[in-house]
Amino acid sequence: MEDITIAALQEDSFLKTEEGWLRANLAIIQNAADISSYISNICQESGKGYEKYFPFVEILGNQYFLSKTELMADIERILYPVKIADAEIPTFIIPIQSWFAKDLFDKELASEVLWGSKEEIALKREVVYYCAKRAMQAPGRILWYVSKSGTGKNSSYTLKAIRACSRLDEIVIGRPKELYRRFRRLGVFNFKDILQIADNDLNKDIMVVKFSDTELFKNPIILEDIKKMLGRNISVQSSSKITTENFKILYNIGTSNSIE
Repeated sequence: MEDITIAALQEDSFLKTEEGWLRANLAIIQNAADISSYISNICQESGKGYEKYFPFVEILGNQYFLSKTELMADIERILYPVKIADAEIPTFIIPIQSWFAKDLFDKELASEVLWGSKEEIALKREVVYYCAKRAMQAPGRILWYVSKSGTGKNSSYTLKAIRACSRLDEIVIGRPKELYRRFRRLGVFNFKDILQIADNDLNKDIMVVKFSDTELFKNPIILEDIKKMLGRNISVQSSSKITTENFKILYNIGTSNSIE
């Protein structure tokens, strides 16, 4: 294979083995100890190459590492779409207008528009979203609450609901021009949109949320159900931090997984 292909495989967390290139693809959400046992069984039953995943068995089997946010987030990236339910990875519900969601991650909403999503953005795994400064940190997880776009167009899909989950890779704070120049190829906002976030003040700091590996939910979760599950009101005008247990419940319902 060409070097560029090998680099792409390595970036995508494939491991080189004697048999070729290998990647574990775990579509589960469980506690770390259960994932450790799951991987251990795969390593023992699946033949050559899988022994390379034994280090994850040891790490995930040790409760000490659950509080190491960067390590746990990195393991979720390598074993994507796995979710470590009891890891201390901060999770935020972030509101986004449907008009922007269709270009950044929501293919269903894009299908309702004659010209679809912006292909150069939709095909990227890693993209950015601009918003006002908020109390957030990375790495983490995002649950996207998709609101109406304000264009007046009705949708046949469920809006005012959590529709997707992403990995939160990076938070960058800066002024509108600086951020637009740096991230314009990874976002769908034009400079006018970004300036509006800054209240038309070129010297006001705003935030870029860099995210990747978005999963569209099979079952969008409407606001009233979100409030019932969390046992509290949440803001749909700004981000809301939720607990790991809340995340497990919402993610399982959104992806149609059974709740362990």
